[in-house]
Amino acid sequence: MDHGSNTWWLVVKLSAHGSAQIGLMHFDIDLNVDSGEVIGVVGPNGAGKTSWLRCLAGFIQLSSGSIRCDDSVWDDPATDRWIPPEHRGIGMVFQQSALFGHLSVRENIAFPLRARRANSLQTQERVDEYIERFQLQRYSEFRPQQLSGGEQQRVAVARALIGEPAVLLLDEPFSAIDEHAKRIIRADLAMFLSSFTGACVLVSHDNHDMDALATSTIAIDHGMSRAS
Repeated sequence: MDHGSNTWWLVVKLSAHGSAQIGLMHFDIDLNVDSGEVIGVVGPNGAGKTSWLRCLAGFIQLSSGSIRCDDSVWDDPATDRWIPPEHRGIGMVFQQSALFGHLSVRENIAFPLRARRANSLQTQERVDEYIERFQLQRYSEFRPQQLSGGEQQRVAVARALIGEPAVLLLDEPFSAIDEHAKRIIRADLAMFLSSFTGACVLVSHDNHDMDALATSTIAIDHGMSRAS
């Protein structure tokens, strides 16, 4: 994103700089995301794109460096600081929807609000709003196994957004659904992101996703190419 001569006053919403280890494989992460920015991360398979997201989410701990969001330190091995995923205020959409199979559509979408014990009436009103926004009214009491792949992914996106996360992580969010469903959900997400004030990181091989959603892109290669 080109901020021209005004870059001096921008506050970085999310920053991650350091290294991590998965088995024998070592990779580096180097990322800054401003408020309202959507960074697209591109690169070949095995470059480390999903590993970057897993570090940001807290599923992989850094071996050096730090991850910070606003004034909060999420991961800093030097000071033995590490915040678990559930306390990072993130929303995440995976390639597969990862919905809770025993919960209805309504209950899945409500989960982030109920997990932080939000007011019941406000939760119900908020869930109704997101069910309508993503055109899920007729499916609200369905279980995930009763939905198509595209419908499941709409629920997953609604669940990720409803808690108004500080950071939104998107890992190939549309690759497992058909083109028609992809266009609908991509348009819905683009509309949401147009007024989103958090930080968003998008991993996708689809240029249409990048064109529609990303404000800038980072290309990585051989991020996991070194064996220790």
